[in-house]
Amino acid sequence: MAGAPEPQFLTQPSDFLLCNICLHVLHDPYQTPCGHRFCKECIMRVVTSPTLARCCPVDRRPIDSATVYPDNAAKLEINCLKVKCPNERNSCDWVGELSDAEAHIERCGFACVGCPQCGVTLKRSALATHASQCPKRLVSCAYCNADYPNDQADVHTRDCTHFPEPCPNHCREQTFPRCDLKNHLEGECP
Repeated sequence: MAGAPEPQFLTQPSDFLLCNICLHVLHDPYQTPCGHRFCKECIMRVVTSPTLARCCPVDRRPIDSATVYPDNAAKLEINCLKVKCPNERNSCDWVGELSDAEAHIERCGFACVGCPQCGVTLKRSALATHASQCPKRLVSCAYCNADYPNDQADVHTRDCTHFPEPCPNHCREQTFPRCDLKNHLEGECP
């Protein structure tokens, strides 16, 4: 299918499992009445096009969307083909059936992913360690319980209304939350 990444097959798939239009391994295989196989997307472009002749691209026999059909036998065969993990270049040595590849890729520790907080790209296996050290990780203020990015600690400390401040008159009370300091100075402070 045009535009889809080609899996890394261990061995070259048989020609009858290749699309006669895009020349890749069939993706969602469809078959014509004359027995030729195509990716669904590829053959549907032919049979629904207002400008292309609605005939089989291989033998030019007439076809339309009602005469092409899913090729479940080819789909089963393709799903059993052995593939490598696309993260092999990052040292992943997984090999399995094409039908299992998507599930593996979603959890592969060697896949490059972006940190949801800062956007840095790293291997999935390093994400948990990075998350505990990420400068953009959310931390909670011990005084007001608000969450803020760790790299904004100075700004939050400056603006936090519950941050403890010493009484400027050095009275017996050592510190007050900023929001209470004015009341203290106007009423309780000696």
